[in-house]
Parts: sequence; structure tokens; C-alpha cells
Amino acid sequence: MSQQYIQEHFETHITNITASCRFSLNWIENQAVCSFMNEFFPFANPISSYQLSNHIILHKIERYWQAVKNCCCGSDVTLQTDGWTGVNFHYLLAFMITAAIQVIDVSAQRKNAQHLKILMISVIEEVQLIWIANIVAVTSDASVFADCYAHQHLTSFLGFKARPLFLQH
Repeated sequence: MSQQYIQEHFETHITNITASCRFSLNWIENQAVCSFMNEFFPFANPISSYQLSNHIILHKIERYWQAVKNCCCGSDVTLQTDGWTGVNFHYLLAFMITAAIQVIDVSAQRKNAQHLKILMISVIEEVQLIWIANIVAVTSDASVFADCYAHQHLTSFLGFKARPLFLQH
């Protein structure tokens, strides 16, 4: 095995440990962790929190995204949307098919049906053009809409027309 392969394999495990244990990104620079790594993994180059957060994790995310895109290509998918308030009190809106497509910070924008329609159409176009997937349904929780009236009239609100087994925008 080459040194490059070993290093990439090591970085993959460090990334997975960081994410699965919900460690802060600077855990890798903790003196006890560094001592452990030096003793048991002397073949691996040390990783800084900067490398972990700005290069390694981003590279791994891009690989996962590409794998998901490859799986979705040509598939019939359901587009989902959900909103929540983050720990920083920003209202976030996620669009997902199998995996999150986009998470948009909409804290500074009005939370209404018209704005959601613009965002949804943009994401639908991205899924169709870039992910090359056919959206057959759109689902949401009621909290992303301005009121129950908009939620009750989602079909006419988005302009979907029913066809047998499929929806078409």
C-alpha cells in the first residue's frame, strides 16, 4: 500500500470519527490525542483542525454528494422540504431527496407561501438539470408554510398537474 492510500484511509476514519462522535473540529489537536496518534499511527501525517475542516471534510462531503447524485441519476424521486430554527436562531429550510439538496438560511426573509414557491421551483429545476432525477412528488411539514390555507392548497400553489402515477410541473 502506498503512503498516499494509507493517509487517505486514515483521514477517512478521522472524518468519520469526528462526525459520528460529534467532536469539535479541534479535538484532533488535543495533546492526549496527538500523543495517541504518534504512538499508534506513526505512519500517518498529523492533521490540523484547519486541514480537517477546510480540506478533508469538504473533500469527503463532495465524494458522498457525487455518489448520491450517481444513484439518483434517472430515478423517480420525492422532493421533501423541512424548516427548523438552528442553535444560532437562524431559520433554515432544507430541500432533500434521499440526502439534503440544499439548506437555505431564510431567517431574514418573510416566511410565506410565495417565497417558498420561488425556492421550491429553483430546487426542482436543479434536481432535474444537475441531478438528472424526475420529481414525482413534493412533501413538506406544515411549518414551512405561511398558514394552513397554503398548506391545504399545495397542489394548486405549486402548479402541479396530476398524471397517472406521476406529477408534472
